[in-house]
Amino acid sequence: MILDLMRSRTRAALLGLLFADVEQEWHVRGLARELGVSAGNVRRELVRLTTDGYLTSRRQANLVLYRINDRHPLYPELRSMVSKTVGLEVVLGQALAGVAGVSLAFIFGSLAASSEGPSSDVDLMVIGTPKARELHTALRPAEQRLRREVHYFVFAADEFAQRVRDHDGFIADVLAHARTWVLGDEAQLQALLASVRAR
Repeated sequence: MILDLMRSRTRAALLGLLFADVEQEWHVRGLARELGVSAGNVRRELVRLTTDGYLTSRRQANLVLYRINDRHPLYPELRSMVSKTVGLEVVLGQALAGVAGVSLAFIFGSLAASSEGPSSDVDLMVIGTPKARELHTALRPAEQRLRREVHYFVFAADEFAQRVRDHDGFIADVLAHARTWVLGDEAQLQALLASVRAR
């Protein structure tokens, strides 16, 4: 059912925009303008998603306003699918893919824990040796697409390992909580941590 929702390019882009801030309400023309598609196409998708309960709507004067229904029983699954296909993980992964020197990258903090608010920043951990200017330049368009500031932390692998060995409070807290992978995976991180313990 969730996979079927993502088969339409317009629907997927629409859900990506709505999930960027689940508390924001949108009207048809505003969404059409943001997505660069016709209002008619957007309206059809909104009606289907609202009928199926994935969105809520309310009338304000002559406008109908839509937002994500976070009480839908499939909300967690839909949120995860959107993030993996058109949302946070994909946008940041595409941005970082062109930056040399990035070995691992993951989201931590409130967005990884699904406890963010409308003004929450994206906390991004980058392990590697990218050039600061290239990383900054690559992430600026991502911030615009996500409508959130990306607050990133960069550590070379050796420095990250040293901080783990030193029981650095910040790194320990990051590792103790949820993370969402952008580049690399948990096995690679665990291999790095295992190498630290072996020294």
